[in-house]
Amino acid sequence: MQPIFEASGPALDRYFNKQNAIERLIADYNKHGHLIVAYDFDETVYPWDGGSCDQVIELLQVCSNIPTIDMVVFTCRGPSERQMVEDYLNSKDIRHDAINENVDRVKSEFGDGRDSKVLYSIFLDDRAGLPAAYETLVGFLEWYYREVVN
Repeated sequence: MQPIFEASGPALDRYFNKQNAIERLIADYNKHGHLIVAYDFDETVYPWDGGSCDQVIELLQVCSNIPTIDMVVFTCRGPSERQMVEDYLNSKDIRHDAINENVDRVKSEFGDGRDSKVLYSIFLDDRAGLPAAYETLVGFLEWYYREVVN
């Protein structure tokens, strides 16, 4: 059986459309009154391989200033490196309400996330569609500052 790839033409799956993904975040925000932004550490906010993570850092700094956005760093770095992760994020003014676990706001309903998937509205990760997630979150923030703040 040949795999099916949609290399040209409109995507048929709903969330392959960027505007639909943005509208989903907006709907989540309107329903729950908050979002949970999860982000990877290495090569997403911490350029350990000599690259730059400036755009994601700037985006997460904006999110860090919105009290109705919870922030979860989701990293494979172990407990022995937790302080380094926290120090780096603090030096970049990136808030982290939780590391590798659910934020307090959802623990009563979903648990701490250590035995299941950590709950998030959007996930930024260099190995998991970072450009699409970045653009989706930017679209949400444009809506937020236009419709909620103003």
